[in-house]
This record gives sequence, C-alpha cells and structure tokens, in this order.
Amino acid sequence: MKKIAPKLVLAYYVAVIIVLCLATFLEKAYGTDWVHAHVYGSVWFVVLWGVMAAGLVFAVVKRRLWHNVPLFMLHLSFIFILCGGFFTWLMGEQGIMHVREGMRTESFIDSDGNTRQLPFSVSLRQFFVNTYPGTVAPSDFVSEVTVHDGSDTLDASISMNNILRYRGYRFYQTSYDEDAQGSILSVNHDPVGIAVTYSGYFLFFLSFVLLLLGRKSPLRSLAAQLRSVSPVVLLALSAFMLPSLSGESSASAQSAERQIVIPRSNADSLVYKVIVYKNRIAPFNTMAHDVVTKLYGKPNYHNLTPEQVVGSFILYPREWSSEKIIKIKSSELRRRLGIEGKYASISDLYEADGSYKLQKWWNPDARDGLHKAIAEVDEKVALLTMLASGALFTPAPDDAASRVSMSRVKAEVFYNRMNFSSVLFKVNLTLGLVAFIFFVISVVKGVKYRRLNIALSVFLSVSLLLVAFAYALRWYIAGYVPLTNGYETMLFISLAVLVVSEFFTWRSLLFTAAGLMLSGFPLLVSSINSMNPQITSLMPVLSSPWLSTHVSVVMISYALFAFATFVSIAAVVIRLVSRKSDAAIARLQVIDRILLLPALAFLGCGIFLGAVWANVSWGSYWSWDAKEVWALITMMVYAIPVHSKALKILSNPIAYHIFVIFAFLVLLMTYFGVNVLFSGMHSYQ
Repeated sequence: MKKIAPKLVLAYYVAVIIVLCLATFLEKAYGTDWVHAHVYGSVWFVVLWGVMAAGLVFAVVKRRLWHNVPLFMLHLSFIFILCGGFFTWLMGEQGIMHVREGMRTESFIDSDGNTRQLPFSVSLRQFFVNTYPGTVAPSDFVSEVTVHDGSDTLDASISMNNILRYRGYRFYQTSYDEDAQGSILSVNHDPVGIAVTYSGYFLFFLSFVLLLLGRKSPLRSLAAQLRSVSPVVLLALSAFMLPSLSGESSASAQSAERQIVIPRSNADSLVYKVIVYKNRIAPFNTMAHDVVTKLYGKPNYHNLTPEQVVGSFILYPREWSSEKIIKIKSSELRRRLGIEGKYASISDLYEADGSYKLQKWWNPDARDGLHKAIAEVDEKVALLTMLASGALFTPAPDDAASRVSMSRVKAEVFYNRMNFSSVLFKVNLTLGLVAFIFFVISVVKGVKYRRLNIALSVFLSVSLLLVAFAYALRWYIAGYVPLTNGYETMLFISLAVLVVSEFFTWRSLLFTAAGLMLSGFPLLVSSINSMNPQITSLMPVLSSPWLSTHVSVVMISYALFAFATFVSIAAVVIRLVSRKSDAAIARLQVIDRILLLPALAFLGCGIFLGAVWANVSWGSYWSWDAKEVWALITMMVYAIPVHSKALKILSNPIAYHIFVIFAFLVLLMTYFGVNVLFSGMHSYQ
C-alpha cells in the first residue's frame, strides 16, 4: 500500500491538471457561461478540489510537517486558499447594480439573475469620464455616489481601482449608460472567503521567504551538493541553428526620388510637432515611424526619413499611389497581383476600372495563409486611406500641447530612432552561441578561456545597461510602468534574464551563454511587428500599482524557468553524445533545483498578486479566466519536480531534465498559446 499511495496521489494530481486543460478548450467551444455552469461552478468541481485539500491535510499529518515550519506553512497556505475558494463558492455574493442620477437603488442582480436586497441604499449624484489631455481616450470612469443607511449618509467616489467598501459590501465601477446619466456597478459580498484566501496568500509568501533565506534553506544544502560534484564533459548540439541574420533584399521598385518629395529641411520641422495619435499626445515622428514601418517593414524608405515619406504622401497622394512601398510577404498573393519583388503600390491593388483586386479573392470564413496575407495588406491600405483622409491623427489642441514636456517629446523621438532590439538580439544570440561552443571546448580540452569569458561577461553587462536604459526611457515616455503588452513584457523578460545572469556570468561560460541567448530570444520576439511596440494610452483598469508588481514578479519567474530549461537542454545533449556523463547530469540537476525553487516562489507570488489586483479592480480574486487557469496549471506542473525525492520516476536525473523541458512548453502555452487560442480578461492589447 505504501508503494501504491504515491502513484495514486500523482495520478489524481495529473488528472486535476488535465481537467483544467480541458476546461479551457471547452470554454472556447461552448462559451464562458457554459463552462462556468458545468465545470467551474459545479458541485463536482468543488469536490475535485475538496479531495485535493483533504490530500494536503493527510500529507501534513502523515509527514508531521509541523516539525519543519516553512514546509508546514507552505502546505497550510494551499489548504487556506482552497478553503477560501470553497467559502466564496458557498457564501459569496456577486452581482450588478444599475443606478441612475438622482435615484436610489437598494438591490442588485446576482450572477444567477436573482434580485438581492442590500441593508442600505445607494444613489448616484453624478457620473463622468476623465480623458487623457487633448484626447478622447478615457483615463478613468467615476461615479459620485451617496450611501443611505437609515439616518446616516456617506458620500463616496467610485472609479477604476478605487472601490467603495461598506458593511462588508464592495462596489466597483464596471460600465455606464450611453447617455452618461447612469452607472453600472459590480457588487461583491464575500468577507469570509476573501479573508481566508488572503491569509493563504500571506502564508505562502512567508513560507517561501523562510524556505529560501532560512538557516535550513534547501538552497543551502543544494549548493553544498553542487560543490561536492565534480564537472564532467559537456558537448554541444551540432544541429543548433540561429535564425537568419541576413537583411532583406532591396525591392526592385521605382525610386522615391522620382516622386514629389518634400525637402528634408521641411520634413525635419515636423519631427517634434505634437499631435493626437492613437488617443495620446505624441510627436509627429512616432506616427511617421509607425506608418512607414507598418507599410515597408523598416522605419526608413530608401534614403528618405519617415517624416518625408508621410508628409509627401499627405501632400501628394495621387503621385505616391504608384510608389512600391507596401510590403507583401505572401508569394502566392504577389503572384496573383502580378508584381515582381516583395513590394506593391496602391495602384497595383486596383483594376483599371477602379475595382479592388483583393475583394474578389476574399472569403471571410477562410483561415489559410493567403487570406491572412490579404488581411495584412488590406490593413495597410486602410492605414494609407486614413492617412490621406486625415483620420489617422489630428493636431494637438493648444492647451494640451502647452502641457507636454518637450524633454519627453525629444526622448520619444530618440527612442523611436534607437531601434536597438533588432540589432541587439542578433548580437546576443550570436555571442551566446559562441560562448556555449567555447564552454564545450573548455570542458573537452580542460582549458579555461578566462579572457574570453571576461570579454563576453563585459558585453553582457553592456547589454544589460542598454536594455535597462531602453526600458527606463520607455517608462519615462509612457508615464507608467511598461508592462501592459507583449512588447513590453518581452523587454522586461530580457532585462530580468540579464540581471539574473549578471550574478553568475563571471563563474562559467555556461551562465554567460545562457544569459546572452535567453535575453536574445525575447528581444527577437519584441522586434516582430505583431508584438505592437507602439506606446499607447493606458486602459483605466491597468492604471494600478498592482499591475507592475504582478507582471514583474511573474516575468522574473519566467526568466528563472528559462535558465532551468537551458540547463536541462544541456543535460539532455550530454546524454545524447556521451553515456559516461552521469556526474555531469546530476550536477546540472542540482543547478536546476536551485533555480526552480525561487522560480516557483516568484510564480506563486505573482499569481496571488494578480488575484489581489483583480479583486481590487473588478471584485473577484479568481474568475477562472483562461490565462489564470493556465498560470495555475504551470504552477502545478513545476511543483512536480520540486517533489522529485518523493517521486521515483524523477529520481532519475535525465528523466528530471526531460520533465523540466516539457514543463517549459506548458509555460510557453501560458504566455503565448493562451493569447492566440483563447480570449478573456487578459486580452488587453
């Protein structure tokens, strides 16, 4: 029975993970309401987690974990969190309240459509929308309300990330009526569930602080093991390939010099002019940079500046209609259009009678590569249409322009022109591969390339400074912590990887290689056009200090997981090329375990910080959104190798490394796959 019990526990644990995975795909197939009714809100799903909580209690008692305070607190934290979720499911109330100006409301509609009475009433004095200066983009939604409780009254203001708490009830700004005379508030009443859950979050944080920093920290014993194991041969993976670093061939297009082009001096006078673009005050350079990059794939068209191209097109749209500036990636679409090279003009997209060529090939139900290419080109045509009609941007109002700092405008222009990521990712990836190869040679020949490691370490430090400078500059320009879209989080991951690697790079070429390569890949992703690097106005719900804390902590965990995966890949390579490599693989397993403990701690803290942010912003600390579910799956998957001593299958070092590589695929699904396959509250861009 003792041998069967761990297998049953693992099987049940894996079954829960599979259920969570399937639930997200069921939501995609049948909708959010269906999956909440039949899965997340069902009795059987609560029982599923109840058994998990009972198993945790049994483990605590059987192993007498109270003798190890940090481990006892860690397991107790999950018991608290699960119990808090149960109390929320059992007793929590959530709903919507609609209030109109000058009217009292003393009830709300719960999630089941039932009317629930409040022990007090709420009236709306005024609702208004705050906007960013000079734009129509909302910066906040505000409801000025009065709470009537018998003879007592309380005036309060409810806005995004600024809730009203009264007698255990919490009110959140959710929406408003079209005439702006009414407001829609979310109502939440869950004092027990929130208190118990938050206690679990606090215990989790405290337990990992003790686990990582305490005198009996597992990291100390792991570090001792690392010193006791001698290094063995590590060989390179000969099939490792880098993306092509070659530039694109120039288009065989008609030169822009033949067109009517505004003089460089006139165009330069537009660089720092402030305009309203993408619902924010920005320099003309930002709009021009975005337009030319979107159309041509590069910020500069031949020998013309972005301002010259955009300014010339605005003044002379007919003359520029024959300019081959629209990049078309699809060879099939180019063949159908009958064009040579990768670029087309506006004229190439229309028949002699004025009909739009792309229209006859368009099928709204098709999802193949051709139709994706048609959609991309059509988006570029729409961009030029907006530019020609004056709908893409408007001059900034005088009052808004006068409040914009010229130093910030100049910083934004400098940031646009820097374009460092497209160059730095190539250098980092190349030097990372060089470091890895020389590390292999050093182990095989027993030679230490100290000067090379010093040189590459110096460049890694320079790379860190460049990325940090670019990130700080974007922070200064945007006016908020840049962690709101894919481009910004990729930039932060690269920064986090470089910071982590800075602590280890002087010790071994392996860490230098890992730091350079693992920072290069996020920079590569951030340079892709689809990551949308434009700086935009911040959505009101994102204007919260919880956002930057939540995302930054999660990104740090991703950086540590990436390092662990790199180490595991190296271990698998060793086994493939050498059977006499047990010591090396065991050594790398110890390194992995050292990395996974803090990575798991950061991931858990990041998830729980996100839950607190969600509770502060829209009244629910856990909504079973697809991103939330996959974050939980990732945490559960990475918790398995942490228990490798109790799982016989993972006592084999090579099996351990293979599992860590698989776990990283789950993490990639959480970060990238969810954004592509599912929609939800985390689809902010």
